[in-house]
Amino acid sequence: MTALLNDIAVHAPMRIDAELITPSGTAVQWREWLSGNPEILIKSHTGSALIAREALFA
Repeated sequence: MTALLNDIAVHAPMRIDAELITPSGTAVQWREWLSGNPEILIKSHTGSALIAREALFA
C-alpha cells in the first residue's frame, strides 16, 4: 500500500500527506514508515512518541 502511495506521490503535482492508522488509533506518517528507520514517530490520543518500528503493529 505505501509503495503504491509513493508511486502516486512521485507523479502528483502537489505534496501528498497521509497517515497509516492502526486499529488502536495510533498513526504514523506514510513517508516515515517507508524510510526504513528502526525508530518512528507515532501519534496517538495520549501524545507523540518515538517507538521501535516493530512495535507499531504489535
